[in-house]
Amino acid sequence: MTKKAWVVVWGDAHLNALDEAESSDIVHRPWKYTTLGLLVRTDPEGVTLAMDQGEDGKFRTRTFIPRLMVIDEWEIPLKKPQKRKRKPPILPEIGVIEG
Repeated sequence: MTKKAWVVVWGDAHLNALDEAESSDIVHRPWKYTTLGLLVRTDPEGVTLAMDQGEDGKFRTRTFIPRLMVIDEWEIPLKKPQKRKRKPPILPEIGVIEG
């Protein structure tokens, strides 16, 4: 089961054709996106990240980014937090009621 959290910065195509625009106002380049997720695979073809991994090892909600679109990628180190030692609660003394 994977335990690597991964970041990918990549250039994505975009659609902005819902209105009229002058050619000088049109963004003529990929938009830079940053995607975070669990690393499924990184290889010469690209990077696949997922949002979830089940106890059976299967991934859900996957994103594939072609290698030529990847600008940068890196691992986010994961460390399980240490459990804090808790002091036992101070309970008020309860008197005995005689009756």
